[in-house]
Amino acid sequence: MKTFISILFITILLIACQNTNQEIKDSNEKTAIDIVDLYYKSLNNKNYETMYSLISEGFKQIEPTAKDYQTFELYMKRFSNSFESVEAKDIRLVESSADAAKVSYNMFLKPKNVEMQQLNLTTELKIKNNEWKMIHPYSNKIDGS
Repeated sequence: MKTFISILFITILLIACQNTNQEIKDSNEKTAIDIVDLYYKSLNNKNYETMYSLISEGFKQIEPTAKDYQTFELYMKRFSNSFESVEAKDIRLVESSADAAKVSYNMFLKPKNVEMQQLNLTTELKIKNNEWKMIHPYSNKIDGS
């Protein structure tokens, strides 16, 4: 009887640990996807302050157009003024760990007076101060910190 109870206890413990790990993974997946979605919705709505808050501090240090909020806002205004709309669709998690995620998506750009363009992109996010941050939302510079 003791053996049966021990096996039952270990089985329940293993199932509980597996479910907890899956919940953490699902939570990280959802959160990373939500950050990418929010970044591009904010771009389309010209909410540059929200966009800037989603970028890692390391990226801000290595990318001249993101060195401070005013520079970032000016850069994004020039970028967004050349487009009628920007939209990220089919956002999906490609890879994840406890503190990093890789997300791919299709970006649909509608430049003024030009046909819609579609780009297949991937971006990386890391947990920084308990929040997901995009470590290279644009440009080829990547925050390695």
